[in-house]
Amino acid sequence: MIYIVFLRWYKVGFCNMRPIMLSEEKVYELIKIELRLAKRNNFCRTLILQIIKYCNFFDKLRITSADIARNLKLSKSAYSQIALARTIYPDLIENGLDIQQL
Repeated sequence: MIYIVFLRWYKVGFCNMRPIMLSEEKVYELIKIELRLAKRNNFCRTLILQIIKYCNFFDKLRITSADIARNLKLSKSAYSQIALARTIYPDLIENGLDIQQL
């Protein structure tokens, strides 16, 4: 079963915008692509940024950090980084972080 609950706007052409709905599988695939493209020294940083970017999506679906690590096929040390990113997410939003710029 695929839950589609998150709308994200992507720019099409110069001025037109169209909504694209993301499923849970699509979000995991986008994160995997970013992690594959990350340099070896920047893997952890890229992981944290991607989790912060999609944290609202994971919260809406009530997906735990352990589930995220398992679905991305990451180690236990990556799980702790995911948990850290989800912990600091509310503080970042409260202090004015614009998620659309990530």
